[in-house]
Amino acid sequence: EEFFGTSGPVELNELVYRILGDASSRSAALATGEIDFVDLVPYQDLESFGDAEGITIEGTALPGMPQMNYLNANIPPTDDIRVRKALIYAFDRDTLIDTVYFGSVPPAYGPLSSDFAEYDPAVEDMYSYDPDRAAALLDDAGWIMADDGRRYNEAGEPLVITMPFQSVWNHWIPLMQAQYQEAGFEVVLSEPGDYFTDTSATQYNAPAMGDVFASPVAIRRDLHSDSLGPSSVNAGHLSDPVIDDLLDRAGSEIDKTKRAELLSELQIYVMDQAYMVTVFELLFFTAQGPDVQGVVADGTGFYKYFAGASN
Repeated sequence: EEFFGTSGPVELNELVYRILGDASSRSAALATGEIDFVDLVPYQDLESFGDAEGITIEGTALPGMPQMNYLNANIPPTDDIRVRKALIYAFDRDTLIDTVYFGSVPPAYGPLSSDFAEYDPAVEDMYSYDPDRAAALLDDAGWIMADDGRRYNEAGEPLVITMPFQSVWNHWIPLMQAQYQEAGFEVVLSEPGDYFTDTSATQYNAPAMGDVFASPVAIRRDLHSDSLGPSSVNAGHLSDPVIDDLLDRAGSEIDKTKRAELLSELQIYVMDQAYMVTVFELLFFTAQGPDVQGVVADGTGFYKYFAGASN
């Protein structure tokens, strides 16, 4: 198939896969020429690889729902839209991207990544990092900052949010936790065994999530109420009739322009209701030596194919 970049027999006589579980071992093996191609390059190695002679770095976008944290509207204190909006305004996305991901990933602003033609850039102007505005919203919601740097309501209860943390994946959580503590939140982290099973069974205030799909209407499985259940990616337990209606209509609309309008309305509504704090658009980075050409990824950016590769 043309997709593979060749119309005839493959050029490689042999392809050897090596399973190197440690990221630093993979990077070292490529740097020494022991291997020719590495997937999932650690963010901290991108700069050093980029300066290395003969090594090519390529970042492949994974379209879908960006990396984000749902803001659960079913449980306190995030059942208050003022608290949800305060969490968005209190989040310094740019500093986090520079610190944790070495400035190598683009920021995310809404529930769809910018790879889609249906992406509405209007979401980029809806929020910005504004700790003063976050503080005003929390004051208005009755959460007052005390001398100990934490916020309490008039009953003396602290402002607490819960977040699951999976250290092998959502690396941004510790810095996000620190930013929210600076705003007066107490942030309780837990590291579940099976992340999807746990977040579908437990209602956390701000569970991290993301998704990869080739069609924007596939976001139904993340946001529609009928996706709730075991191992659901609707970890925010969203059940909003407005969202359901927009997704139902977008999923059956065959006119591209009308479908784009529905998806635009969906993006604006999700962010207007502050149902998520967006972090970054996911890229997977590969690195290859000087003798490798013709490796391609599929439409979701995931699988690397070597049918058209040569060295």
